[in-house]
Amino acid sequence: MLDTNEIYQTKKRALRGSAIIFLLTVIAFPLLQIRNWFLSHIGTDTEVAGVFALIILLQQGIATFLFFGGKNVITTFYPKLKTNTERIGFVNRYYTLVLFATLIGICIVLFWPRSIELIFRKELNTQTIYLLLFLIPAVLLTQMGNSFLTGMQHFGLAAFFGRSQQFIMTIAIGLFYFFAPEKLARNPLLILGCTLFLMSFANATIALFKVHRNIGFSKSLYTPLNSIRFSIFAHLEKITTFLYTAIDQVFVLVRFDVAKLGEYFIFLQLARIIPLSFQIFGHVILTTFSSLLANNNLSQAISAYRKISRLSVAFHFLISLILVLFARQIASIFGASYAENNRYLIWLAFNMNLGSMHTVASMYATSHEKINQLFYAKLFQIIVQFALTLLLIGQFNIYGIIAGKGVGLFIANLGAFIIVARIGMAEKTAPPFAFFISQILLFCAAVYTHIYQQSWLLSSVLFVAICIAFVFAGKYRMQEFMSIIRLSLSKNK
Repeated sequence: MLDTNEIYQTKKRALRGSAIIFLLTVIAFPLLQIRNWFLSHIGTDTEVAGVFALIILLQQGIATFLFFGGKNVITTFYPKLKTNTERIGFVNRYYTLVLFATLIGICIVLFWPRSIELIFRKELNTQTIYLLLFLIPAVLLTQMGNSFLTGMQHFGLAAFFGRSQQFIMTIAIGLFYFFAPEKLARNPLLILGCTLFLMSFANATIALFKVHRNIGFSKSLYTPLNSIRFSIFAHLEKITTFLYTAIDQVFVLVRFDVAKLGEYFIFLQLARIIPLSFQIFGHVILTTFSSLLANNNLSQAISAYRKISRLSVAFHFLISLILVLFARQIASIFGASYAENNRYLIWLAFNMNLGSMHTVASMYATSHEKINQLFYAKLFQIIVQFALTLLLIGQFNIYGIIAGKGVGLFIANLGAFIIVARIGMAEKTAPPFAFFISQILLFCAAVYTHIYQQSWLLSSVLFVAICIAFVFAGKYRMQEFMSIIRLSLSKNK
Protein backbone atom coordinates (compact mmCIF):
# COMPACT_ATOMS: atom_id res chain seq x y z
CA MET A 1 0.00 0.00 0.00
CA LEU A 2 1.18 3.54 -0.70
CA ASP A 3 2.29 5.54 2.34
CA THR A 4 0.77 8.94 3.09
CA ASN A 5 3.51 10.86 1.29
CA GLU A 6 3.17 8.75 -1.88
CA ILE A 7 -0.60 9.29 -1.88
CA TYR A 8 0.03 13.00 -1.48
CA GLN A 9 2.52 13.00 -4.38
CA THR A 10 0.10 11.08 -6.62
CA LYS A 11 -2.62 13.64 -5.94
CA LYS A 12 -0.22 16.53 -6.42
CA ARG A 13 1.01 15.25 -9.80
CA ALA A 14 -2.59 14.95 -10.94
CA LEU A 15 -3.47 18.42 -9.66
CA ARG A 16 -0.41 20.01 -11.23
CA GLY A 17 -1.24 18.28 -14.48
CA SER A 18 -4.78 19.56 -14.16
CA ALA A 19 -3.48 23.08 -13.56
CA ILE A 20 -1.37 22.91 -16.73
CA ILE A 21 -4.32 21.52 -18.70
CA PHE A 22 -6.56 24.27 -17.37
CA LEU A 23 -4.00 26.92 -18.39
CA LEU A 24 -3.71 25.45 -21.89
CA THR A 25 -7.50 25.28 -22.11
CA VAL A 26 -7.79 28.94 -21.14
CA ILE A 27 -5.24 29.85 -23.83
CA ALA A 28 -6.89 27.56 -26.39
CA PHE A 29 -10.38 28.95 -25.83
CA PRO A 30 -9.89 32.30 -27.62
CA LEU A 31 -7.71 30.64 -30.27
CA LEU A 32 -10.43 28.13 -31.12
CA GLN A 33 -12.97 30.90 -31.51
CA ILE A 34 -10.54 32.87 -33.69
CA ARG A 35 -10.11 29.73 -35.81
CA ASN A 36 -13.88 29.35 -36.07
CA TRP A 37 -14.19 33.02 -37.03
CA PHE A 38 -11.64 32.52 -39.83
CA LEU A 39 -13.55 29.45 -41.04
CA SER A 40 -16.87 31.30 -41.01
CA HIS A 41 -15.44 34.16 -43.11
CA ILE A 42 -13.53 32.21 -45.79
CA GLY A 43 -15.51 31.80 -49.01
CA THR A 44 -19.05 32.92 -49.68
CA ASP A 45 -20.80 30.46 -47.35
CA THR A 46 -20.08 28.07 -44.47
CA GLU A 47 -18.77 25.21 -46.66
CA VAL A 48 -15.12 25.57 -45.56
CA ALA A 49 -16.23 25.20 -41.93
CA GLY A 50 -18.26 22.16 -42.99
CA VAL A 51 -15.25 20.53 -44.68
CA PHE A 52 -13.15 21.24 -41.58
CA ALA A 53 -15.84 19.56 -39.45
CA LEU A 54 -15.69 16.51 -41.72
CA ILE A 55 -11.88 16.34 -41.45
CA ILE A 56 -12.12 16.42 -37.65
CA LEU A 57 -14.76 13.68 -37.80
CA LEU A 58 -12.44 11.63 -40.02
CA GLN A 59 -9.55 12.07 -37.59
CA GLN A 60 -11.77 11.07 -34.67
CA GLY A 61 -13.08 8.13 -36.68
CA ILE A 62 -9.54 6.84 -37.34
CA ALA A 63 -8.66 7.16 -33.66
CA THR A 64 -11.94 5.54 -32.61
CA PHE A 65 -12.30 2.58 -34.93
CA LEU A 66 -8.63 1.71 -35.56
CA PHE A 67 -6.87 2.49 -32.24
CA PHE A 68 -7.84 -0.70 -30.40
CA GLY A 69 -8.97 -0.17 -26.84
CA GLY A 70 -7.99 3.49 -26.90
CA LYS A 71 -6.63 5.75 -24.24
CA ASN A 72 -8.73 4.27 -21.43
CA VAL A 73 -6.91 0.92 -21.66
CA ILE A 74 -3.46 2.49 -21.44
CA THR A 75 -4.29 4.93 -18.64
CA THR A 76 -6.05 2.18 -16.67
CA PHE A 77 -3.38 -0.55 -16.88
CA TYR A 78 -0.06 1.28 -17.33
CA PRO A 79 -0.05 2.80 -13.79
CA LYS A 80 -0.63 -0.71 -12.40
CA LEU A 81 2.47 -2.25 -14.05
CA LYS A 82 5.21 -3.05 -11.55
CA THR A 83 8.39 -3.54 -13.62
CA ASN A 84 10.03 -1.68 -16.48
CA THR A 85 10.06 -4.89 -18.55
CA GLU A 86 6.27 -5.02 -18.31
CA ARG A 87 6.01 -1.37 -19.29
CA ILE A 88 8.21 -1.75 -22.40
CA GLY A 89 6.35 -4.91 -23.39
CA PHE A 90 3.01 -3.11 -23.04
CA VAL A 91 4.24 -0.28 -25.30
CA ASN A 92 5.51 -2.79 -27.87
CA ARG A 93 2.18 -4.56 -27.85
CA TYR A 94 0.54 -1.32 -28.93
CA TYR A 95 3.04 -0.90 -31.76
CA THR A 96 1.84 -4.21 -33.17
CA LEU A 97 -1.79 -3.15 -32.77
CA VAL A 98 -1.13 0.16 -34.55
CA LEU A 99 0.63 -1.64 -37.40
CA PHE A 100 -2.31 -4.03 -37.83
CA ALA A 101 -4.83 -1.16 -37.64
CA THR A 102 -2.87 0.82 -40.24
CA LEU A 103 -3.02 -2.09 -42.67
CA ILE A 104 -6.79 -2.32 -42.18
CA GLY A 105 -7.18 1.42 -42.79
CA ILE A 106 -5.03 1.35 -45.92
CA CYS A 107 -7.06 -1.55 -47.32
CA ILE A 108 -10.29 0.40 -46.77
CA VAL A 109 -8.93 3.49 -48.55
CA LEU A 110 -7.42 1.53 -51.47
CA PHE A 111 -10.12 -1.07 -52.05
CA TRP A 112 -13.22 0.79 -50.86
CA PRO A 113 -12.59 4.51 -51.52
CA ARG A 114 -16.30 4.94 -52.11
CA SER A 115 -16.85 4.75 -48.35
CA ILE A 116 -14.72 7.87 -47.83
CA GLU A 117 -16.34 9.65 -50.79
CA LEU A 118 -19.77 9.05 -49.24
CA ILE A 119 -18.59 10.80 -46.08
CA PHE A 120 -17.23 13.87 -47.91
CA ARG A 121 -19.94 13.80 -50.59
CA LYS A 122 -17.45 14.35 -53.40
CA GLU A 123 -15.05 12.35 -55.53
CA LEU A 124 -11.53 12.14 -54.16
CA ASN A 125 -8.55 12.77 -56.39
CA THR A 126 -5.34 10.75 -56.20
CA GLN A 127 -3.59 13.36 -54.01
CA THR A 128 -6.33 13.20 -51.38
CA ILE A 129 -6.31 9.39 -51.33
CA TYR A 130 -2.54 9.36 -50.77
CA LEU A 131 -3.00 11.94 -48.02
CA LEU A 132 -5.46 9.64 -46.23
CA LEU A 133 -2.99 6.76 -46.49
CA PHE A 134 -0.33 8.78 -44.65
CA LEU A 135 -2.83 10.29 -42.21
CA ILE A 136 -3.94 6.94 -40.78
CA PRO A 137 -0.62 5.88 -39.13
CA ALA A 138 0.15 9.48 -38.11
CA VAL A 139 -3.14 9.80 -36.20
CA LEU A 140 -2.79 6.35 -34.60
CA LEU A 141 0.80 6.95 -33.42
CA THR A 142 -0.19 10.35 -32.05
CA GLN A 143 -2.95 8.70 -30.02
CA MET A 144 -0.55 6.06 -28.79
CA GLY A 145 2.17 8.50 -27.74
CA ASN A 146 -0.24 10.84 -25.98
CA SER A 147 -1.92 7.94 -24.15
CA PHE A 148 1.34 6.56 -22.78
CA LEU A 149 2.50 10.01 -21.67
CA THR A 150 -0.72 10.31 -19.69
CA GLY A 151 -0.31 6.82 -18.27
CA MET A 152 3.21 7.83 -17.14
CA GLN A 153 1.61 10.83 -15.38
CA HIS A 154 3.30 13.35 -17.69
CA PHE A 155 -0.02 15.15 -17.71
CA GLY A 156 1.26 18.57 -18.69
CA LEU A 157 3.30 17.28 -21.64
CA ALA A 158 0.42 15.12 -22.87
CA ALA A 159 -1.91 18.11 -22.65
CA PHE A 160 0.56 20.25 -24.59
CA PHE A 161 0.72 17.74 -27.44
CA GLY A 162 -3.04 17.39 -27.39
CA ARG A 163 -3.53 21.14 -27.61
CA SER A 164 -0.71 21.91 -30.06
CA GLN A 165 -2.84 20.69 -32.96
CA GLN A 166 -5.44 23.35 -32.22
CA PHE A 167 -2.81 26.07 -31.85
CA ILE A 168 -1.05 25.25 -35.11
CA MET A 169 -4.26 24.69 -37.05
CA THR A 170 -5.49 28.13 -35.95
CA ILE A 171 -2.26 29.74 -37.15
CA ALA A 172 -2.37 27.87 -40.48
CA ILE A 173 -6.01 28.80 -41.17
CA GLY A 174 -5.25 32.39 -40.16
CA LEU A 175 -2.39 32.60 -42.64
CA PHE A 176 -4.64 31.35 -45.43
CA TYR A 177 -7.36 33.81 -44.38
CA PHE A 178 -4.99 36.78 -44.71
CA PHE A 179 -2.85 35.72 -47.68
CA ALA A 180 -4.67 33.06 -49.76
CA PRO A 181 -8.36 32.73 -48.79
CA GLU A 182 -9.44 31.86 -52.33
CA LYS A 183 -6.96 28.96 -52.45
CA LEU A 184 -8.33 27.48 -49.22
CA ALA A 185 -11.91 28.03 -50.40
CA ARG A 186 -11.17 26.12 -53.65
CA ASN A 187 -9.56 23.05 -52.06
CA PRO A 188 -10.14 22.99 -48.30
CA LEU A 189 -10.01 19.20 -47.99
CA LEU A 190 -6.47 18.78 -49.32
CA ILE A 191 -5.01 21.85 -47.59
CA LEU A 192 -6.54 21.23 -44.16
CA GLY A 193 -5.78 17.50 -44.43
CA CYS A 194 -2.09 18.14 -45.18
CA THR A 195 -1.86 20.49 -42.20
CA LEU A 196 -3.40 17.86 -39.94
CA PHE A 197 -0.98 15.19 -41.20
CA LEU A 198 2.12 17.32 -40.58
CA MET A 199 1.01 18.16 -37.05
CA SER A 200 0.11 14.54 -36.24
CA PHE A 201 3.46 13.27 -37.56
CA ALA A 202 5.42 15.81 -35.48
CA ASN A 203 3.38 15.10 -32.32
CA ALA A 204 3.77 11.34 -32.67
CA THR A 205 7.55 11.55 -33.20
CA ILE A 206 8.20 13.76 -30.18
CA ALA A 207 5.74 12.00 -27.84
CA LEU A 208 7.06 8.50 -28.57
CA PHE A 209 10.65 9.72 -28.24
CA LYS A 210 9.78 10.93 -24.74
CA VAL A 211 8.09 7.62 -23.90
CA HIS A 212 11.14 5.54 -24.89
CA ARG A 213 13.50 7.97 -23.23
CA ASN A 214 11.73 7.08 -19.98
CA ILE A 215 11.48 3.30 -20.36
CA GLY A 216 14.05 2.35 -23.01
CA PHE A 217 13.72 -0.28 -25.74
CA SER A 218 13.33 -4.05 -25.95
CA LYS A 219 11.71 -6.67 -28.19
CA SER A 220 9.45 -8.09 -25.48
CA LEU A 221 5.65 -8.05 -25.59
CA TYR A 222 3.46 -7.91 -22.50
CA THR A 223 -0.30 -8.10 -22.05
CA PRO A 224 -1.58 -7.17 -18.56
CA LEU A 225 -3.95 -9.57 -16.81
CA ASN A 226 -7.61 -8.97 -17.72
CA SER A 227 -6.63 -6.33 -20.28
CA ILE A 228 -7.88 -8.20 -23.38
CA ARG A 229 -11.50 -8.45 -22.22
CA PHE A 230 -11.28 -4.92 -20.89
CA SER A 231 -9.84 -3.71 -24.22
CA ILE A 232 -12.66 -5.24 -26.23
CA PHE A 233 -15.32 -3.51 -24.16
CA ALA A 234 -13.24 -0.32 -24.05
CA HIS A 235 -13.09 -0.34 -27.84
CA LEU A 236 -16.82 -0.92 -28.18
CA GLU A 237 -17.47 1.78 -25.57
CA LYS A 238 -15.19 4.14 -27.50
CA ILE A 239 -17.15 3.49 -30.69
CA THR A 240 -20.44 4.19 -28.94
CA THR A 241 -18.96 7.42 -27.53
CA PHE A 242 -17.92 8.51 -31.01
CA LEU A 243 -21.35 7.68 -32.38
CA TYR A 244 -23.27 9.64 -29.77
CA THR A 245 -20.94 12.64 -30.10
CA ALA A 246 -21.00 12.57 -33.91
CA ILE A 247 -24.47 11.31 -34.76
CA ASP A 248 -26.03 14.78 -34.61
CA GLN A 249 -23.50 16.10 -37.14
CA VAL A 250 -24.22 13.14 -39.41
CA PHE A 251 -27.94 13.92 -39.27
CA VAL A 252 -27.26 17.58 -40.14
CA LEU A 253 -25.11 16.50 -43.10
CA VAL A 254 -27.66 13.99 -44.40
CA ARG A 255 -30.71 16.20 -43.82
CA PHE A 256 -29.15 19.40 -45.12
CA ASP A 257 -25.65 19.85 -46.67
CA VAL A 258 -22.00 20.55 -45.90
CA ALA A 259 -22.65 24.31 -45.58
CA LYS A 260 -25.35 23.76 -42.92
CA LEU A 261 -23.00 21.36 -41.15
CA GLY A 262 -20.44 24.17 -41.07
CA GLU A 263 -22.90 26.49 -39.31
CA TYR A 264 -23.95 23.78 -36.85
CA PHE A 265 -20.29 22.88 -36.27
CA ILE A 266 -19.46 26.43 -35.14
CA PHE A 267 -22.31 26.38 -32.59
CA LEU A 268 -21.36 22.88 -31.44
CA GLN A 269 -17.73 23.92 -30.98
CA LEU A 270 -18.86 26.81 -28.80
CA ALA A 271 -21.07 24.53 -26.71
CA ARG A 272 -18.37 21.88 -26.41
CA ILE A 273 -16.25 24.35 -24.47
CA ILE A 274 -18.45 23.32 -21.53
CA PRO A 275 -17.39 19.64 -21.23
CA LEU A 276 -14.07 20.04 -23.06
CA SER A 277 -11.79 20.87 -20.15
CA PHE A 278 -13.11 18.12 -17.90
CA GLN A 279 -12.99 15.62 -20.75
CA ILE A 280 -9.33 16.56 -21.11
CA PHE A 281 -8.96 16.22 -17.33
CA GLY A 282 -10.68 12.84 -17.64
CA HIS A 283 -7.55 10.77 -18.20
CA VAL A 284 -5.72 12.68 -15.46
CA ILE A 285 -8.62 11.71 -13.20
CA LEU A 286 -8.62 8.11 -14.45
CA THR A 287 -4.88 7.69 -13.92
CA THR A 288 -5.21 9.09 -10.40
CA PHE A 289 -8.14 6.81 -9.51
CA SER A 290 -6.30 3.80 -10.98
CA SER A 291 -3.12 4.60 -9.01
CA LEU A 292 -5.07 4.86 -5.75
CA LEU A 293 -7.21 1.77 -6.35
CA ALA A 294 -4.16 -0.29 -7.37
CA ASN A 295 -2.94 0.17 -3.81
CA ASN A 296 -6.32 -0.41 -2.11
CA ASN A 297 -6.91 3.24 -1.25
CA LEU A 298 -10.67 3.14 -1.83
CA SER A 299 -11.48 5.84 0.71
CA GLN A 300 -8.98 8.21 -0.95
CA ALA A 301 -10.49 7.48 -4.38
CA ILE A 302 -14.04 8.16 -3.13
CA SER A 303 -12.93 11.37 -1.44
CA ALA A 304 -11.28 12.54 -4.67
CA TYR A 305 -14.40 11.57 -6.64
CA ARG A 306 -16.69 13.65 -4.42
CA LYS A 307 -14.47 16.73 -4.53
CA ILE A 308 -13.91 16.56 -8.29
CA SER A 309 -17.65 16.02 -8.87
CA ARG A 310 -18.58 19.24 -7.10
CA LEU A 311 -15.89 21.20 -8.93
CA SER A 312 -17.02 19.70 -12.24
CA VAL A 313 -20.62 20.78 -11.65
CA ALA A 314 -19.59 24.34 -10.76
CA PHE A 315 -17.25 24.68 -13.72
CA HIS A 316 -19.79 23.33 -16.22
CA PHE A 317 -22.57 25.52 -14.86
CA LEU A 318 -20.53 28.71 -15.01
CA ILE A 319 -19.56 28.30 -18.68
CA SER A 320 -23.02 27.01 -19.65
CA LEU A 321 -24.68 30.05 -18.11
CA ILE A 322 -22.40 32.41 -20.02
CA LEU A 323 -23.23 30.74 -23.34
CA VAL A 324 -26.97 30.67 -22.60
CA LEU A 325 -27.35 34.27 -21.44
CA PHE A 326 -25.03 35.77 -24.05
CA ALA A 327 -25.87 33.46 -26.97
CA ARG A 328 -27.02 36.20 -29.35
CA GLN A 329 -24.01 38.41 -28.68
CA ILE A 330 -21.55 35.53 -29.05
CA ALA A 331 -23.17 34.17 -32.22
CA SER A 332 -23.17 37.60 -33.89
CA ILE A 333 -19.36 37.56 -33.84
CA PHE A 334 -19.40 34.89 -36.56
CA GLY A 335 -21.86 36.62 -38.89
CA ALA A 336 -25.49 37.51 -39.46
CA SER A 337 -26.69 33.95 -40.18
CA TYR A 338 -25.19 32.77 -36.89
CA ALA A 339 -26.83 35.60 -34.94
CA GLU A 340 -30.18 34.74 -36.51
CA ASN A 341 -29.89 31.11 -35.35
CA ASN A 342 -28.36 31.82 -31.92
CA ARG A 343 -31.07 29.79 -30.16
CA TYR A 344 -29.29 26.66 -31.39
CA LEU A 345 -26.43 27.67 -29.12
CA ILE A 346 -28.74 28.17 -26.13
CA TRP A 347 -30.02 24.61 -26.22
CA LEU A 348 -26.71 23.02 -27.19
CA ALA A 349 -25.19 24.69 -24.12
CA PHE A 350 -28.04 23.39 -21.95
CA ASN A 351 -27.47 19.90 -23.37
CA MET A 352 -23.77 19.97 -22.55
CA ASN A 353 -24.49 20.96 -18.96
CA LEU A 354 -26.70 17.88 -18.63
CA GLY A 355 -23.50 15.85 -19.01
CA SER A 356 -21.55 17.79 -16.40
CA MET A 357 -21.04 14.73 -14.18
CA HIS A 358 -20.51 12.16 -16.92
CA THR A 359 -16.74 12.48 -17.35
CA VAL A 360 -15.98 12.14 -13.64
CA ALA A 361 -18.47 9.31 -13.08
CA SER A 362 -17.38 7.33 -16.15
CA MET A 363 -13.69 7.69 -15.26
CA TYR A 364 -14.40 6.44 -11.72
CA ALA A 365 -16.31 3.46 -13.16
CA THR A 366 -13.51 2.79 -15.66
CA SER A 367 -10.89 2.78 -12.91
CA HIS A 368 -12.94 -0.06 -11.33
CA GLU A 369 -12.81 -1.80 -14.75
CA LYS A 370 -16.58 -1.49 -15.28
CA ILE A 371 -16.05 -0.72 -18.94
CA ASN A 372 -18.55 -3.36 -20.10
CA GLN A 373 -21.35 -1.71 -18.14
CA LEU A 374 -20.44 1.69 -19.57
CA PHE A 375 -20.61 0.20 -23.03
CA TYR A 376 -24.13 -1.16 -22.51
CA ALA A 377 -25.26 2.19 -21.07
CA LYS A 378 -23.91 4.10 -24.06
CA LEU A 379 -25.36 1.60 -26.50
CA PHE A 380 -28.79 2.19 -24.98
CA GLN A 381 -28.17 5.93 -25.16
CA ILE A 382 -27.34 5.77 -28.89
CA ILE A 383 -30.45 3.72 -29.67
CA VAL A 384 -32.71 6.18 -27.84
CA GLN A 385 -30.96 9.25 -29.30
CA PHE A 386 -31.10 7.85 -32.84
CA ALA A 387 -34.78 6.90 -32.59
CA LEU A 388 -35.81 10.20 -31.01
CA THR A 389 -33.88 12.22 -33.59
CA LEU A 390 -35.57 10.33 -36.43
CA LEU A 391 -38.92 11.02 -34.79
CA LEU A 392 -38.36 14.76 -34.30
CA ILE A 393 -36.20 15.85 -37.23
CA GLY A 394 -39.03 15.92 -39.75
CA GLN A 395 -41.08 18.45 -37.80
CA PHE A 396 -38.43 20.38 -35.86
CA ASN A 397 -35.33 20.15 -38.12
CA ILE A 398 -32.20 21.28 -36.20
CA TYR A 399 -34.14 21.61 -32.94
CA GLY A 400 -35.17 17.96 -33.29
CA ILE A 401 -31.51 16.95 -33.63
CA ILE A 402 -30.59 19.06 -30.59
CA ALA A 403 -33.43 17.56 -28.54
CA GLY A 404 -32.31 14.03 -29.42
CA LYS A 405 -28.76 14.90 -28.37
CA GLY A 406 -30.01 16.33 -25.06
CA VAL A 407 -31.96 13.20 -24.18
CA GLY A 408 -28.93 11.12 -25.11
CA LEU A 409 -26.67 13.10 -22.78
CA PHE A 410 -29.21 12.77 -19.97
CA ILE A 411 -29.29 8.98 -20.41
CA ALA A 412 -25.46 8.87 -20.47
CA ASN A 413 -25.33 10.72 -17.16
CA LEU A 414 -28.00 8.53 -15.60
CA GLY A 415 -26.25 5.35 -16.73
CA ALA A 416 -22.92 6.49 -15.28
CA PHE A 417 -24.60 7.37 -11.94
CA ILE A 418 -26.19 3.91 -11.70
CA ILE A 419 -22.91 2.14 -12.49
CA VAL A 420 -20.99 4.16 -9.88
CA ALA A 421 -23.70 3.50 -7.29
CA ARG A 422 -23.52 -0.26 -7.93
CA ILE A 423 -19.75 -0.28 -7.33
CA GLY A 424 -20.43 0.33 -3.65
CA MET A 425 -20.91 3.07 -1.04
CA ALA A 426 -23.73 4.60 -3.09
CA GLU A 427 -24.53 7.19 -0.46
CA LYS A 428 -21.01 8.65 -0.77
CA THR A 429 -20.86 8.58 -4.58
CA ALA A 430 -24.33 9.97 -5.31
CA PRO A 431 -24.51 13.11 -7.49
CA PRO A 432 -24.04 16.26 -5.39
CA PHE A 433 -27.13 18.36 -4.67
CA ALA A 434 -25.49 21.20 -6.63
CA PHE A 435 -25.89 19.14 -9.81
CA PHE A 436 -29.69 19.25 -9.59
CA ILE A 437 -29.66 22.93 -8.68
CA SER A 438 -27.53 23.70 -11.74
CA GLN A 439 -29.96 21.92 -14.09
CA ILE A 440 -33.02 23.76 -12.73
CA LEU A 441 -31.38 27.20 -12.84
CA LEU A 442 -29.93 26.71 -16.32
CA PHE A 443 -33.23 25.41 -17.74
CA CYS A 444 -35.05 28.50 -16.46
CA ALA A 445 -32.33 30.75 -17.93
CA ALA A 446 -32.49 28.93 -21.29
CA VAL A 447 -36.28 29.23 -21.59
CA TYR A 448 -36.20 32.90 -20.64
CA THR A 449 -33.36 33.74 -23.07
CA HIS A 450 -35.02 31.77 -25.88
CA ILE A 451 -38.15 33.91 -25.53
CA TYR A 452 -36.58 37.22 -24.59
CA GLN A 453 -33.32 38.13 -26.34
CA GLN A 454 -31.67 40.48 -23.86
CA SER A 455 -29.02 43.20 -23.99
CA TRP A 456 -25.50 42.86 -22.59
CA LEU A 457 -26.48 44.80 -19.47
CA LEU A 458 -29.56 42.78 -18.52
CA SER A 459 -27.81 39.51 -19.36
CA SER A 460 -24.93 40.54 -17.08
CA VAL A 461 -27.31 41.32 -14.21
CA LEU A 462 -29.04 37.96 -14.66
CA PHE A 463 -25.68 36.19 -14.76
CA VAL A 464 -24.56 37.64 -11.43
CA ALA A 465 -27.92 36.95 -9.77
CA ILE A 466 -28.10 33.33 -10.96
CA CYS A 467 -24.47 32.65 -9.96
CA ILE A 468 -25.13 33.93 -6.44
CA ALA A 469 -28.21 31.72 -6.19
CA PHE A 470 -26.20 28.69 -7.39
CA VAL A 471 -23.34 29.23 -4.92
CA PHE A 472 -25.67 29.56 -1.94
CA ALA A 473 -28.04 26.76 -2.95
CA GLY A 474 -25.13 24.43 -3.79
CA LYS A 475 -23.37 25.33 -0.50
CA TYR A 476 -20.05 26.06 -2.16
CA ARG A 477 -17.21 27.46 -0.09
CA MET A 478 -14.07 29.23 -1.24
CA GLN A 479 -12.00 26.69 0.71
CA GLU A 480 -12.97 23.97 -1.79
CA PHE A 481 -11.29 25.83 -4.62
CA MET A 482 -8.38 27.21 -2.57
CA SER A 483 -7.36 23.77 -1.25
CA ILE A 484 -6.99 22.52 -4.82
CA ILE A 485 -4.93 25.56 -5.80
CA ARG A 486 -2.67 25.31 -2.72
CA LEU A 487 -1.99 21.60 -3.22
CA SER A 488 -1.25 21.98 -6.93
CA LEU A 489 1.20 24.82 -6.33
CA SER A 490 2.90 23.46 -3.22
CA LYS A 491 6.45 22.17 -3.33
CA ASN A 492 7.56 18.60 -2.87
CA LYS A 493 8.07 17.56 0.71
